[in-house]
Amino acid sequence: MAYVYFQPNHKDLKDKIGDCAVRSICCAENLEWLDAYDLMSFYAREVQSPFNCKEGYEHILSKLGYTYHSIGRPKKGQKRPTVESFAKEHKKGIFLPIVANHYVCIKNGDWMDTWNSGHLSVYGYWEKTDTQSEL
Repeated sequence: MAYVYFQPNHKDLKDKIGDCAVRSICCAENLEWLDAYDLMSFYAREVQSPFNCKEGYEHILSKLGYTYHSIGRPKKGQKRPTVESFAKEHKKGIFLPIVANHYVCIKNGDWMDTWNSGHLSVYGYWEKTDTQSEL
């Protein structure tokens, strides 16, 4: 399983726009960038929180049929899993791990992003559990 370059924002030719929340939803839901942005804006309005903030992003994921799983504190002497190690252990399905200051999508064991975020620590994750989302 590996890092796969993923850039659905056709206006961001140099990967400089901080739109990881939108990119992660594009990847997870197989949406075009503008469609994901519009959908996320609609759901974020329900809780009056930007979709790239924790509250907005979590509300969107919940509406789209994802379930949150906590990883919990590691035991003494152990480290949290990284995006890369998590992806290796989760070879089937769609996951959106919670990492510090970033959103990334893992699909069937590959983490998809504009940069290799495999070294980031995972604190918890959202898993696609409902194939019939509210789309």
